[in-house]
Amino acid sequence: MAEKKKTTAKSTKTKKTAKMVIKKTTKASAAKKAGVKSVTTKKTLTKTTTKKTPVKTTTRKNTTKSRSKKVDRPIVVVSSSFDMSSAAWVWFFVAMLLGGLFIGTVLQSSEKVKETPKPMQDIAYSEEGKAVTVDGNLYVSANKIEEGLRVELAKGSELAVYGGKTWIPVPGNPIEVIAVTDKTCTTCNITNDIAALRQNITPALLVRTVDVRSEEGKKLMSDFAIKTVPQYILGDGVESFKGADGKLFVEAAKEVLTKKDGKYAIIGAKTGFKSQKFIAPPAFADLDKEPVKGKGGKVRVVEFTDYQCPFCKRLHDTNKTLIDRLVKEGKIEYIVKDFPLGFHAEAPSAHKAANCVLQESGNEAYWKMNNLIFENGASWQKIGPDKALDYFVLEADKLGVDIAECVKSTAIDEEIKADQTEGSTYGVSGTPALFIGKSIMPGAIDATTFEAAVEAEMATK
Repeated sequence: MAEKKKTTAKSTKTKKTAKMVIKKTTKASAAKKAGVKSVTTKKTLTKTTTKKTPVKTTTRKNTTKSRSKKVDRPIVVVSSSFDMSSAAWVWFFVAMLLGGLFIGTVLQSSEKVKETPKPMQDIAYSEEGKAVTVDGNLYVSANKIEEGLRVELAKGSELAVYGGKTWIPVPGNPIEVIAVTDKTCTTCNITNDIAALRQNITPALLVRTVDVRSEEGKKLMSDFAIKTVPQYILGDGVESFKGADGKLFVEAAKEVLTKKDGKYAIIGAKTGFKSQKFIAPPAFADLDKEPVKGKGGKVRVVEFTDYQCPFCKRLHDTNKTLIDRLVKEGKIEYIVKDFPLGFHAEAPSAHKAANCVLQESGNEAYWKMNNLIFENGASWQKIGPDKALDYFVLEADKLGVDIAECVKSTAIDEEIKADQTEGSTYGVSGTPALFIGKSIMPGAIDATTFEAAVEAEMATK
């Protein structure tokens, strides 16, 4: 009986696994009664599984084959999507000025690729990209280009394979880009900016970097009044580069360019390229009137904050202990400036209350109010600016500071607006924004990044 139950269990399991072997399994069970080993059942299942596998493989092959028949030229996918949060969004404006020269393309596959029979002639080479000419046609290396490439493939031209790389034909001529940067800046990165330029001008950019301390760097700083890095200068080839409609690029994009001696500096404030480091520390106004910790510290740290910004709270919570330690060690002078964002309804009330506490009772009371505002957001956010102001007046009173009359004054409002204007002048568009010495650190950076930036600034002193 035990043997029979065991056989029945195996048959049930086989039925669930593959219906096509039910009959064979039944025969195997019968054979077992006659004293035949159950190896037959295993063989049956193995063969059945083996037969099923090729069926799946054949299906894939047939699918691929039917698609391949339709391919008689390189395939490109037209797309208008790109990261609107990056600097590329401004260059879309430039592309529109050029009369639709560039369309989004992503190379997927090609069955029409030619092997170049003779060596290509190198135009120029750099770490960021390479361009070559073959029989008068301009090509760029496909493996150097990111998705979302905005170029119009030269009509009638085929892709080329040379030196183990695939090359895409592009219209126009190559353009020299001089990236002025600071080699000592550990946080400076030009990768995203260069990608945006390739996507929106031409992928045939010949990029080279120039340090601000070099002779060429000093001259470019003087010519274009450069105060921050990185800065991008368009050089050889830009004046002859034309769009699809025949218009010169330098004419179409003149509103975002500054010309000097045949070179064109891209205006960062109009293109969305962010400054990453100042050549000299920014000269902020009225620092003696702002709340400060560690006055006279070796490295000045200025934060533009918004009390209702969740990322500002994260920066506050993550770095509060570190800031106090760095202040105690005499490494930093920490200053806060106001930058309430327009879509945070209660933020102006919080900033007004904090500034009133500073005015009425000084630094020590201000930092207590600063902590209270960040730590009790649930009590004052989304209740309306007037009720929020009433709440802050009561909380300040608990700290022993009377701000009831101060919050009625418009003078504090003007001070807050002045901070916002100044922040915008230095490239602040969101919060938090930290200026650590000459470096700009946007976002809620962690304690490790914060301290490393301070140490890097101290090393330059």
